[in-house]
Amino acid sequence: MKTAAIYLRVSTEEQTKGHSLDTQRERVKAFAAREGYLTVEEYADDGISAKTAAKRPGFQRMVRDAMDGKFEAVLAYKFDRLFRNTEDHAVYTNRLAKKGVRFISATEPSDDSTSGKLIRDILAAVSEADNLMRGERIAAAKKHQAQRGCHVGNTPFGYKRVAPGQLEVYEPEAEVVRETYRRFLTGHSLGKIARDFNAEFPFRNWYGPSMRMLMLRVTYKGRIQCRDEVYPGNHEALVDEATWDAAATILYGNKPAQGRPPKRLVFGSLVRCQECGRRLGTRTFLNRTGETSRYLHVYYCKGQVAGLCGFRLMGGIRFEQRILAALAALKPDDLVKEVVHRKAPRKRNGELGRERVMQLVFKGLVTTEQAEKFLKEQAAGPDGEEKEPDTKAIIRVRGQAVAAILDESLALPLRRHAAKQVIERIELRGKERPYRPFIVLRPRDEA
Repeated sequence: MKTAAIYLRVSTEEQTKGHSLDTQRERVKAFAAREGYLTVEEYADDGISAKTAAKRPGFQRMVRDAMDGKFEAVLAYKFDRLFRNTEDHAVYTNRLAKKGVRFISATEPSDDSTSGKLIRDILAAVSEADNLMRGERIAAAKKHQAQRGCHVGNTPFGYKRVAPGQLEVYEPEAEVVRETYRRFLTGHSLGKIARDFNAEFPFRNWYGPSMRMLMLRVTYKGRIQCRDEVYPGNHEALVDEATWDAAATILYGNKPAQGRPPKRLVFGSLVRCQECGRRLGTRTFLNRTGETSRYLHVYYCKGQVAGLCGFRLMGGIRFEQRILAALAALKPDDLVKEVVHRKAPRKRNGELGRERVMQLVFKGLVTTEQAEKFLKEQAAGPDGEEKEPDTKAIIRVRGQAVAAILDESLALPLRRHAAKQVIERIELRGKERPYRPFIVLRPRDEA
């Protein structure tokens, strides 16, 4: 008897439309019994959107078990329970097909004929279009609500929700917000305020960067923000507008209306603290000297903000210039060296390489022709036989990613994405500043 797993998913709004988990489970189990499948496992994501598969824990656990060969098929009520965009549909269908695992719908055609595959592709495209149109409708509704002075989004710290879109001051938290502005405008740094608040108000963890975000919420001066637009709100302000603007002028280094400071650092999430090993974050300050001003882009350690690490701020531009110089000096053979040694490496097959190449295509970092040629070269030989990744193909794909990192004309998100495709982490070497960057590339099986 063929083995199969059941996957169920429902978002909150769908529970009232006949798509509850119990309804899906009943229909899928009846289909499994009728088609002769033995269900060995069940996975569910309750109240989670299907916009991206990467953010669904139940789905990801199901994929891992499928890659380990625990079942031969995945049964779902409809294909839109599995995927609601064409990228996830292509990536995960091809990835599990390499292990002989199929996705099957209990209510839609699931055969592997040309027409069956075409129908599944069309269903994925329709689901993606429905997601996009639904997003547009939600955005329009939120904007209309904000224009009427009603709050949109999560309830901010310092308030409680008394009705949809209506906020009321929650005094125990509101006093903390007011105290934050008072201390900051009397010369206290955000780091010192955070450390003091961790002792005085221990009901949550306080960090300098998160306190900065808190103080820049226009909600506290009686406004409503919806995307880039700000409207008068119906709720009570916690601080007057002059106080808010004074704090924002210091935090932004300019008038709030002129927008947030630009971001320039590429490798923020990849650099590790030399002292505690945490990932370093990035911040941008405006430094004023007389009539001149310039932005300072720095790396900081979150452990230092919480008082757990002694790492001081490090200038980001010069450090990243050293990283870029090191990448530019890489030779082709350096791009395929086994530089990472894991204690328990995860099992991966050639399809992971396919997924990463497809991501590069979707982001515009690799052409379709290059990706097709690479995928043909990495195709496995006999069924079930593992194949060493093709060195020339890896060099070519990684070389494209490195070229994208070095291309300063590309948008910052594309350069950051390319960096994550090639680099595992960046360590700080040297006993004193300026530190030398030590670049650790991803393993070859993650190419």
